[in-house]
Amino acid sequence: MHRCKVGEMETEMELETIGTVLPELIACPEPGCDVPAGVVDRFVLASTAGPVEHVRTWCLEGHGFTQRVDALVPWPTVRARRPLETG
Repeated sequence: MHRCKVGEMETEMELETIGTVLPELIACPEPGCDVPAGVVDRFVLASTAGPVEHVRTWCLEGHGFTQRVDALVPWPTVRARRPLETG
């Protein structure tokens, strides 16, 4: 149970891990980085719309990010380049 003070009002919020199943490897969120990343930490932050699950990720090139779980892209990524079809 966490206590939050908003202005003069103090509220209580229960923050539990949402338990989202995460992929073992994800695509690195760094633009242009083509190596896999992994989740090194997961936690929940309070928001006005309710708790939001976040993760910390690190890729093999050393890029580290904190992002929402719903923004993760599994590895292999869909960002693979394909030739344009001409028709």
